[in-house]
Amino acid sequence: MIQHDLNGNFDILLQEAEANFNSSRYYNAAKTFEHLLQMCIDVNNYEDMIYFAYRAAVSWSQANQTKRIIQLYQKLAINTMKLSTVLAVSALENSKDLIEKAEFIKLAQENLKFLNEEEKRKPLVEMLLDLYDKFSNDYSLDHNEKVVFIERAIRLLIDIKDNERIKLLKFKLAGLTESNANYTLNNSEFDAELVSAHQLMEAAKLYYEVNDLTKFNELIEKAKALDPSVDLSKLDLSLVENSETL
Repeated sequence: MIQHDLNGNFDILLQEAEANFNSSRYYNAAKTFEHLLQMCIDVNNYEDMIYFAYRAAVSWSQANQTKRIIQLYQKLAINTMKLSTVLAVSALENSKDLIEKAEFIKLAQENLKFLNEEEKRKPLVEMLLDLYDKFSNDYSLDHNEKVVFIERAIRLLIDIKDNERIKLLKFKLAGLTESNANYTLNNSEFDAELVSAHQLMEAAKLYYEVNDLTKFNELIEKAKALDPSVDLSKLDLSLVENSETL
């Protein structure tokens, strides 16, 4: 439990809350448990905060105070999110595994977004983007693993509305997808041409999204050469309307 506060009131308040609860004075007990809860929050003792929130909720329930229970849960949700952030940052600092670090950073920055603490969130977002970039350039990872990290970075950039870097990453993803299509084509496995054509279509769409119509048209032509039956209708209609090859 929390240590005595400077005025030595903690134990007195706890005894008072227990006495009120045991005497069925639930309203008074709830208010005192909430005061103890706030004392825990004030010294960042989030674990004991959860305990006293539970005791307050039970007391408010016994007192038939639904509104107070709702307000209590709102307060608990915000401060539990703060606890989650503290734990994530602590785990991040103690972890030596980069993949694990990225997961902890992701959780922490999501919490800070929820708490609307953007200034604290910004450096974590940049750290996460740096790690995703590192992973997407890691030669030990296969194509699909690299794509996952690029797509995560794009989603993060969409969230912070960084259109310039979104465009750069889509170029990177398009190039990676195109390279994978060429690799597939040189593979002797069955249906390599059909799979490569599909991958070229994916790359073409990405090039279109970044307004590189030259590469878009080039890859559409390559895909059609490999598989004349490619279904262009699966692309967004705006692609079909703007493509010079259709």
